[in-house]
Amino acid sequence: MVEYIYDGQQRLWVGLYGLALTDQAPLSYRDPEGLKALLALSIVDEFGGEVGAATTRLAGMFQSALTTRYSFHDRPVFGEYV
Repeated sequence: MVEYIYDGQQRLWVGLYGLALTDQAPLSYRDPEGLKALLALSIVDEFGGEVGAATTRLAGMFQSALTTRYSFHDRPVFGEYV
């Protein structure tokens, strides 16, 4: 059982258990909308609702970003225009 997860945006280990209702959700700094979409997919069946295509895409992108470190920013990157 994993008890901590590293949040690269905050650059610290975040505990997964013992969270209070007022605590910041682990990994929510990465992509708050993606986290909401993933949560919606997780609980939609319990409420008998439906999730739209946009929400499903956001949840998928959030999950993909976690595994590919897409949303982990080591440093800002600026484009050069010639």
